[in-house]
Amino acid sequence: MTAETTKTEPHVVHATCRDGVDEWHVECRFSDGAKFAAVRVSYNGDNTALFLAEALPRCTAEPPPVALETVTSGGLTDYVVTAQASDGASVRVVVEGDLPALACRVTALLAARQLAGRVRLYVIAEGTAGDREDQGVPGVYGVEVDAGLDAGDRASAALDIFHENVAVGTLDSFTFSVADGDGNRLVEGDAKGYSLGHRGMFTGRVADADVPQEPSRMPGR
Repeated sequence: MTAETTKTEPHVVHATCRDGVDEWHVECRFSDGAKFAAVRVSYNGDNTALFLAEALPRCTAEPPPVALETVTSGGLTDYVVTAQASDGASVRVVVEGDLPALACRVTALLAARQLAGRVRLYVIAEGTAGDREDQGVPGVYGVEVDAGLDAGDRASAALDIFHENVAVGTLDSFTFSVADGDGNRLVEGDAKGYSLGHRGMFTGRVADADVPQEPSRMPGR
């Protein structure tokens, strides 16, 4: 079925993500004052729910109609969007409340995200551990961030992702920087701290042989 959008459908002005056990809910506040969990996401391994919560309030243009799977429940039509996560997993998104335009926006956002893909960056932790618990911190770590981000936000996202996955007892003992695949250092953008951690994924410590070569800047080079 092709979703027919209407000009009278309210748009999302604010959204937040609520974690669940088997699915994640995107609670939306609409321009008409309504507020409910209009979007359910079956898989959040690549932070799809958080991505939608951030992107939907910014997406106000009238979306093109697209063919969508529909489910009727309680006299209302729910729309089902199926996409592929960046890690290859299948993502099923259900848009509730007979909101075809919202379903089309979700479809467009997920398609654009998949098309843009992700870029690999490296977080470089340098310094001397002052605490025993920080002995294993120094090194180079791999992250993948959304390619749609600009260079500054890519760096900010990479650092947010790193700190969400690597415990550091004393931050002042280290310096943290971000490099691209050519070894070029990236300068952080103006994003607020820990606001972009959902725009990518952590891939772990990088073996020496896989670290991009930049002899004058990379640790141990």
